[in-house]
Amino acid sequence: MSGRSFISFGDVSGSKSASSSKKSASSQTKSSSSTTMTPVYTGDHPQLRLATKKVLKKDPTTRKKGLSELNEILSANDDIQDTISLLPHFCYIFEQLWQDSSHSVRESVHIILNTIIQNLQNSENSNHKQALQPYMHLLIGPWWLACSDLSREAATAATNAFNKAIPGPKRQQKVLFYLAPCIIRYIHRIFQLTPQL
Repeated sequence: MSGRSFISFGDVSGSKSASSSKKSASSQTKSSSSTTMTPVYTGDHPQLRLATKKVLKKDPTTRKKGLSELNEILSANDDIQDTISLLPHFCYIFEQLWQDSSHSVRESVHIILNTIIQNLQNSENSNHKQALQPYMHLLIGPWWLACSDLSREAATAATNAFNKAIPGPKRQQKVLFYLAPCIIRYIHRIFQLTPQL
C-alpha cells in the first residue's frame, strides 16, 4: 500500500492547490449536496440488509446485536463494493446512534466506522480509498463531537477512527478548519432541537 494518507485536506476540499485551500466550506457543501444519507440500505448484500434493520430497532439489545453483526460482516467481507454501497445508509445510522443512550451502542458505531475506513484503506483502487470523502460533510459534525463523548470507550473509538481516516495533527487541523462551518451548523442544529429546561 502506498504511503499516501487516507483523507487529506486536498481530498476534502477537492483541490490540493494553495489558492483553493482558502475557499469557504460553503462551496464544498454545494459540491457535496448530491451526496446524501439514506434511511434504508439499498445495496445487494442480504446479510448487510438484515443487520442494518436490527441496528435501528428501538430495543437496545437488538441494536447492539445488529451493530456487532454489521461489524463482523464488514470485517470478513473482501468485496469493497459492499462497504461502499453501505456508506449512504451508514451516515444515517451514524446520525441516529452517535448520541444513543447506551454507551456501548455509541462505541460500536464508531468501531464500525473504523472498520469501514480500514476496508477502504486496504483497497488497491485509489478511488475506493477516497470513497468516504464525499460524505465528510455529513459525518464531521457528530464525529468530531463524539470524540469528546462522556464515555471514555466511545470517545476513544471515535478518536481512533478519526486518527485512522486523517492521520497527523497538521492534516487534521487543515481538514477541521475547512469543515468548521459544517461542524458549527451541526452544533447549531443540535441546540435548536434541544428542549429548553
